[in-house]
Order: sequence, then C-alpha cells, then structure tokens
Amino acid sequence: MVYNFCTSPDKVLLFMDILGFSNLIRTNDTMSIESRKGKLTLNYARFADYIEDFYSSDETIKVLWMSDSFMISSDIAHVNDVMNCFFALHHDMITSGLPLRGAMCVGNLYHEHNIWGEALVRAAELEKNKCIFPRIIISENDLSRLPIDDSYRPYIKDAHDIKGYYFLDAMAFDFDDTLSRAEKQDNIGISALIHVLSEWVAENLSASQGNEKIRLKWRWLAENLISTMNQRRSKIEALLSRERLGGTPALTFDEYQAPLMSLIERNTNLQP
Repeated sequence: MVYNFCTSPDKVLLFMDILGFSNLIRTNDTMSIESRKGKLTLNYARFADYIEDFYSSDETIKVLWMSDSFMISSDIAHVNDVMNCFFALHHDMITSGLPLRGAMCVGNLYHEHNIWGEALVRAAELEKNKCIFPRIIISENDLSRLPIDDSYRPYIKDAHDIKGYYFLDAMAFDFDDTLSRAEKQDNIGISALIHVLSEWVAENLSASQGNEKIRLKWRWLAENLISTMNQRRSKIEALLSRERLGGTPALTFDEYQAPLMSLIERNTNLQP
C-alpha cells in the first residue's frame, strides 16, 4: 500500500475518547459488555447512516472510529459540518452511558486511509493532559480561526479552569434541540432524556466514591446537567406537565433533580 505522507494545512480536527469504554472491556463482564455493546453498535450504525446521508456526496468531513477514540476532520471552511456531526454523536454516546472527552485543534493533518499530523498530536495531548472532565476543549487561538455559525456560538463556553480555553457545551445543545422539537411535536417529550441522563449520572457519581479522578469527572458532569436544566426550568416544567396530562408517567422537575442534587451536596465537601 502506498501512503501519501504529505499533510494539508488549515485542517480542523475533533479528537475524542469515549470515557469508560476501555474499562468496560477490561472488566470482562460478559453481560455488561454485551448489553452495552448492543446499544453502542446500534448507535454507531445510526451515526454512520447519518454521516452517509448528509456528507458522503461532497465528502466535506472525514470520520474515523478506532477502539475508544473518534476523530472527525475537515477543512476550516467546513467546521460547521464537524460541529453538526459532533452534536449528533454526543447525543448517541451520552444516552448510551458513554461520555466523550477531547479537543478540537486547527493545523496540519493527513486524514485518508490513516491519520497523522500536528493537529492530531496537539489534540491528543490536550485530551490527555488538560481536558480532565467529559467535555471538548478548544484554545482561544484555534477558535479565532474558525468561521463557526452563529447558531453554534451560544454553546461555546469559557473553560474557567483552563486559561485561554473554551469548551463545547453539548449538554446544553442536546436539551435545546430536544426542547425545540418537543414544543413543535406532541409525540416528542423531554422526560425520557432527563430520566436517562439523571439516573445514569447519579449512578456513576455514587459508584465513583473512593476513586478521586473518576469522582471529579462525574461531579463535573452532574453539575453541568443540573445547571443546564435550571437554565431551562420553565420550558422543561411546561413540557413535563404536558406529558403527564397525555398519560406519560413523567416526574416533576424537582423529583428528577432531587437525587442528583443530594449527591452533589454530599460531594461538595470532598475536595480534590
């Protein structure tokens, strides 16, 4: 096989690790692996179909899934296709109980049959050494080079713990997307999303006691979920009420939040 070792400039790369995937395989828990694998396979097939339907004709983006890592790249001009692809992937992964952590970088890259380049090296180093929490970070310098659409700008938040970096608030995007669709269609609700995320985050935060590095990741995700819900409380409460009137056994806003809030409060005094 002949490889082209020449990288191309002005490429944007989104490099992500699926947190917990390696440990899931390492535990050799057959039933757990099979159940998670089945859900993950279904979601990947859905994601692959999404990519094929929207991007195969013009090939504006390249996608590689290798073990517990995802890599999505494009020219700078098509960064919004990368953003769209990421938010779709994040939804599938997080509702399968597998959060994503990584970095978006701009630089030289080769991404065809294989992938390498300065952008990949920097993104992998950021994921490993700076990101820490389940989020996607990007430097202020790289962000300034990207023509990101105004519709995505509200979901680029300051990463206060890392000077000069921002993060993609995928949780907020997921809620806003679901709320928007639910407000337009009676057969779409918000309770399923809240139920899956709140139970899953609470379960993992509770189980992480004794492992400080893992506990901090889940506490960050729990706080992100609570903050996202609080900022949309009135819309969420209205839709939950509509679901209950329609016969869906949805809880109240406070009933969904109470177990998670209790766990967060108990974790507040456990400093790193």
